Formats: sequence, structure tokens, C-alpha cells
Amino acid sequence: PLPSDSKDHSGRRSGAGTMENALRAAGLTSARNNAVKRTAEVEHELGDAQRELGHAKKRVRIGNASYGRLKRLNNLNKEKIEELRKNMDKATRPVGGTPPEPAEEPAEHSGKKRTAVCRAAFKDESLFPTPREARHWIGVSSIPLLLDLFSRWSQVLEWGVNVRFDGQGLGNSSGPLTVEESIIFTAMFSRQGFSVTTLAGMAGVAPQRISEMLADWMPRFEEAGKYLSIFGDAPWFQDAVEALMPPEYERLGYGNMKALVDVSDITIESDRKSFEVAKQPYSNEVAHSAVRGLTVTTPCGLSAGQSDLFLGKVSETQLYKEVADAGILNYLDSDDVVGADKAFISCRLYNPKLQELRCPAHLSRKGKHSQFTYDGVAESVPLRRLRYTSETFSDRVKSQRILSDGVPYENLRYLNASWHFAHGLANLQKPLRAPTRYTENDEGDDGGGGGGGGGGGG
Repeated sequence: PLPSDSKDHSGRRSGAGTMENALRAAGLTSARNNAVKRTAEVEHELGDAQRELGHAKKRVRIGNASYGRLKRLNNLNKEKIEELRKNMDKATRPVGGTPPEPAEEPAEHSGKKRTAVCRAAFKDESLFPTPREARHWIGVSSIPLLLDLFSRWSQVLEWGVNVRFDGQGLGNSSGPLTVEESIIFTAMFSRQGFSVTTLAGMAGVAPQRISEMLADWMPRFEEAGKYLSIFGDAPWFQDAVEALMPPEYERLGYGNMKALVDVSDITIESDRKSFEVAKQPYSNEVAHSAVRGLTVTTPCGLSAGQSDLFLGKVSETQLYKEVADAGILNYLDSDDVVGADKAFISCRLYNPKLQELRCPAHLSRKGKHSQFTYDGVAESVPLRRLRYTSETFSDRVKSQRILSDGVPYENLRYLNASWHFAHGLANLQKPLRAPTRYTENDEGDDGGGGGGGGGGGG
């Protein structure tokens, strides 16, 4: 190196020039490093943007495919509806005559749609070709039978309503709903759980008229259901239960078990806006908002009575007390037995004569080594086998689709009436177990799943 006091040709000291060059070189290196670092960050961001763009294009392709699939399904549904309309026109066309001119579209709320549905269902068997299909839509095997039943119930329960079951009340093409039409559409509402808007479109009336119809007829459906299903206080019911006792109960040593109890949980729509409102119907049994009701059945699988529906917070003990206070268990003698599950083990005190409660075995202690005893299992197996009729009867009740899980808020006001009417309809079916006096001659057209351990209300 040059001496510090030496000078270059420009007249400046060479030591200062060397320091300035070093600083300039260091600055260039730092800038170059920052540029390389920034370039890497930009390349990383560019890669993320390209991947996001690929995901967006994939979502667009999926959306286009879904839209195309929905469009094809919509066109297919339109074709099916058009084919169904042609089949109905062909079925109602006069034999041997020229086909009628296509009628104009019925005016809104004119009632012509209502007449087409009711009269065709009454006269044309192609709409309800089998009792099973009629039972699917209205709960019984035919519309004439439904109107005949309500005609008899109107007289017995003193409703003061004249119900015609010969088809004469179904010809009103305009104006308000007749009594017969109201019964049919209320039965369809209870059986299928249709909304008010759907029923209004089928009937050709304003939705307000459907709401008025349901408010008028659902209490009568509830009264008819109770008339057909609550017999605890009837003086003849005790002898009837003994006469209909299945022989299998005697063979397994449960000849004195005259009642079976079971709780049904029906989930309802949850409220997402208010926690205070949402927690009241919450049921720990189904971990959802629900309503609960208790049913008392006889050994042959018919209803002896049922409680009203309560919000999901109610316990099995409270429901059992409600049934006992209503007198539904009054037909039991002091030596009779009530079959129940483990939830009712502490409910014996509510029995009118302190009758015994027979429940399946349960673990007396919790722990790693806890297990059922041999005697407990030997006693529980036949008891569980006999209790299946109670479970199957609950399935018959829930065949009313308005009682199926996920009941919307708009139908909650009619839920209790449909619950009682469903029990009445289930009692019109065959018993689930063949009674001692049951013969093949007792079979009817509107029976359920058959005796002798048959299944549901097929």
C-alpha cells in the first residue's frame, strides 16, 4: 500500500479513495442481496397466486358441472311431470269417445285443482291402486273408508258435523272447502307432513284457507285419536287385555305383565338466534332439540294410552307420573307387572296400586371389572324379546311423516294432535302378536303387519 501521506495523480490522498471504494462495494453487495431476497419473495408469491388460480379454475369447472347436472335433472323432472299428466289425462278420458279439448289452466284459488284431486282419488282406482298406497297418503286403505270413519266419529263424539262418504261432498269446484275435502286434506297433512303452501296449491285455495281448515279440524283429529287409543279408565279394558294376552307371555313366565311403556323422541327444528329458547327443548337422549311422549301398550301390541308431547327437557319419570295421574294405568290389578326399560326403574311409586316394574338388568357399579350376572342376563333376555312390540308400535306411530325427525316450527302447533291421531290409526291395524283367541278369520283388509310376531303396519 501507498503511504498515508502519498498522493495520487488527481491530488487526493490515496487512503481516502480506498475507503470510499470499499464503502461503495459494500453498498452494492447489500443491494444485490436485498434484490435476490426480494426476487425470491416475489417468486414465492407468484407460485401462491398460480396455485390459487388453479384452485379457482377447478371450482369454476365443478360449478359448471353442477349447474349442468342440475339443469339436466330439472329437464328430466319436467319430462316426468309431463308424462304423469298425460297418464292422468288418459286414465280419466271417456271410453269410446273423442278426447276432450285441453282445458285452460285453472285460475288461481278457483278450486278446480281440488276437485280433480278429490274426485279422481275417490272414483279412479289408478291413483290408489292398492290399500297400501292409499294408506301411504291418508293413513287408511281408501278415501270412502276415511270418510265413513269420520262420519261415525262425528256422531259418537257429537261434533255436529254431517260427513258424507258417498263422494257427494267432493264436487265443489269453487268456493270454500267442504267438510269431506277438509277431512281428506287434513289427513294428507298429518300423514305426509305437507306444508300449508303445498296443500294450498293442491287444493286450489289461498294458504289462509288451509290454515283455517287445520285450525278447525286438527283438534277433531286429536279427539278421534284419543277416542281410539286411551282406554285405561274403561271398565271393559281389563277383560279385553286378558283375552288378548299372547300365549308366549305365559310360556316365558310373564303372564301377569299387562302393560309396556316406552318413550318416543321426535326431533324438531333448532333455534339458532336465542340460546334461552334453544336450550328448553334440548334432549340429552338424542342430543338435539326434541319433544318427548310416553306410550303405554298392551302385550299384543295395541295402545292403552299415551301422554301429551312435552319439550325435550322432560324426564322419563315425569312422563310416567303424567300417565299415572291421567288414570291410564288404572286397569292394572295389584299383582300385575309393568314392563319398562332401565330409565323407569324408580317409577314404581307412581303406580296406582304400587304394581311391580320389571326392567332389564343393569350394572350396579361402574368400573373396569363390572359385568352382568348370569341370573340378570337370563332374566333380561326374554324380557327384551317381549318388549319389541312396544318399540314396533312406536315405529307405527312415527309412520305419520309429520312426526318424523326434523319437524319445522310451523308444524309444532299441530304436533300434539297428530301424535294422538297416530296412536288411534295404529290401533286400527292388526296386533303385533297373535292373541290366544286370534284366528285367520279375524284378518281384515285394513290390517297391519299380521299377527304372530309380524312386523310394522305394512
